[in-house]
Amino acid sequence: MRVISYNIRYHNPADGENAWPQRKERVADLLRRHQPDLIGLQEVLHDQLTDLATRLPEYGWLGVGRDDGRAKGEYAPIFYRRDRLALAASDTFWLSATPEQPGTFGWDAACVRIATWARMTDKATGATLLHLNTHFDHRGTVAQAASAQLLHTFLRHETHGQPALVTGDFNCTEASVPYQILTRPVATDDTPLLDAMHHAATPHQGPTATFNTNFADPLHTKIDFIFVRPATTAAQLSIAHHAILADQTEGRYPSDHLPVLVDFARY
Repeated sequence: MRVISYNIRYHNPADGENAWPQRKERVADLLRRHQPDLIGLQEVLHDQLTDLATRLPEYGWLGVGRDDGRAKGEYAPIFYRRDRLALAASDTFWLSATPEQPGTFGWDAACVRIATWARMTDKATGATLLHLNTHFDHRGTVAQAASAQLLHTFLRHETHGQPALVTGDFNCTEASVPYQILTRPVATDDTPLLDAMHHAATPHQGPTATFNTNFADPLHTKIDFIFVRPATTAAQLSIAHHAILADQTEGRYPSDHLPVLVDFARY
């Protein structure tokens, strides 16, 4: 199973030659070329969601806008390959002290932030997994740490022993407090998340950073991750391969973030 996490940069007309109308075909082409089974996207406005759904008809999708729980504001949608996966359940919660309340700001966050999740069944094997996709705040350090704690609580209660994948733009590095929270047990009965980059069976491929400020090199830092929560009562997901994709057209990236790709196998 192949999974991609990708911040596609919101549709901002002020981006000029890098605005969404000039990039949408390249983003769709990249996703078609690498053929993921699951995609976690970030910074997706409704018109971008429509553009990608039209260009990727083999995928179903789910998610809501963060501002109203419907179509307003950025989505953190999950796309899934219809011929491979069946959607069993899904929802969105807000990264705040009232996660069930649409449009709520969390702690010291600069923006409303969300996490969208889906429970999927592999049509070929009947195996199930949970995929959670999120985008942490870019300024609020309290919000980042509290969001990491909230994700841990959700996963502990909702995975039911099944494996889980977590994709997202976490707006923090490996040295940060949120990363440490995510990759260490929060409670004695908790299972930490594994950073797929450091637990793959084969060496990482591609750059080691994911963010740039001008849709071109140089890359600045790695803030996009794919994590795995190991199963406790079911078959594990083996992390076979990890890559950061540096696909370019005439020296330009399709977004100001690079996609993270992971191949998984069960054992």
